[in-house]
Amino acid sequence: MHTINPTLDFLSDRSGRKATISWQSVPKLKGGKQNAQQGLIRKVSTAQVTLGGTGIYAMRKVQEREFDSVTQVQERKWGTRRGHSCVVDHKGAEYVEFLVDDKPVTTYFLGDNPIDKEDIIGLNSRDSDSAVRICCVKAANVLAYSDPVESDD
Repeated sequence: MHTINPTLDFLSDRSGRKATISWQSVPKLKGGKQNAQQGLIRKVSTAQVTLGGTGIYAMRKVQEREFDSVTQVQERKWGTRRGHSCVVDHKGAEYVEFLVDDKPVTTYFLGDNPIDKEDIIGLNSRDSDSAVRICCVKAANVLAYSDPVESDD
């Protein structure tokens, strides 16, 4: 199954499932308004993920060794989760929470044309040393969803 611009109902029903998701963002570049590329660069990432939910979130926090047990996991620092789903509401916007299982494949675009990361002026580089990454992306920025490919092992 492959869904372009999946709906929140569709994603919410799949909480706790593994999937491949593509999402986009507009990185803030160094140099402010003086940077000619500011607001024109789009970052598109695709990764194998596990769609969030309270149980998944709690287990990953324990795996990250942030807490010794699931009972110590604190409430979200921002937003309100809809039931036990992967959907989070915050200040009138809807977000989708997921856990990145594999390092995302990222492509940058200047307009509709791909651009090498090295050619982007003022791009901040962030290196994550955490093996587990929990993302919460604005629902409107989720571009595509597909179920994982089943192996024949």
